[in-house]
Amino acid sequence: MTKDLSCASGLCEILRNQISALSNLYACQKRMFTAVLERDWVNMEAVTLETDRLSGMFADLEEARTTLIRSFFPDADASRDFYSISSTFEEKERKLANSLFREMKQLLLLCRTENDVFTVHVQNARSIVKSVVENCLPDRPGKIYGRNGSPVHIRMDSLVLNRSF
Repeated sequence: MTKDLSCASGLCEILRNQISALSNLYACQKRMFTAVLERDWVNMEAVTLETDRLSGMFADLEEARTTLIRSFFPDADASRDFYSISSTFEEKERKLANSLFREMKQLLLLCRTENDVFTVHVQNARSIVKSVVENCLPDRPGKIYGRNGSPVHIRMDSLVLNRSF
């Protein structure tokens, strides 16, 4: 029973840390979206660095959770068998571990949804800019002439617009 108790307490501690990391990551994703909408690129870069740090922290915690579960239950899959693993805990630890696991999964889903919203926003903005450029410059040949006077074909992959208010 001490084996299950130490597994449960270690698992709950890791899940709490994962929840903390995901909560901070979700807040960073919100700040990143706001920075993009406000075109605050300095803040965007800082938030991106923080997001990378928190993502790495979560990945490390996930690895620690998997390692902990495998040390007590060698044949178990850490994510798929979580509830069967927690069923071996005493009732109090089982309820706590299950609720923390559910909370972690909910936050993970929120982070994924926020990421999807951000991705759609960026894709929409990109397609709008692309269509504006194509409509404003329909006859642009997309050619540059080289040293010897012959046309050199190039693709226009990016365009930077500087607009001051």
